[in-house]
Amino acid sequence: MVKNLAIMVITMLVLLFLVGCGLSEQKISNIVSASLQKSLNSDPQYMELNLKLKEFKIVEQNNNSYQGIATIEYAKALHEVHLDIIVDGSKVTWDLKPGSLSFIPR
Repeated sequence: MVKNLAIMVITMLVLLFLVGCGLSEQKISNIVSASLQKSLNSDPQYMELNLKLKEFKIVEQNNNSYQGIATIEYAKALHEVHLDIIVDGSKVTWDLKPGSLSFIPR
C-alpha cells in the first residue's frame, strides 16, 4: 500500500518556476505539500480515508536534499509523516519514508 504510493510519488516530477540561484525552502515546501495532498486525494488506496495535510515543514540536509515532516489528520488524530525530498534544478521529487503511513489500518 505505501509502496504503491511511494512509486507513484517518486515518479511524479513537478516542474517549477526557475528562481535565480535556486528554489527557496518556502517554494519547495509549497510545491511538495500541494503534491502530497494531491497524491493522498487521488491514490485509490487513500482517497476514501479523507487524509488532510495540516502542516508541512522542511529541513535542508545539503545543497539539493531535504527532509520533510508532514502533519496529517486521519480519524480526528494528527500523525507525523516523514519524507525525503530531492531538488534537481527545476524538478522536485519526494518519497515517503518506509512505514510513514503505518497509522492507517490495513
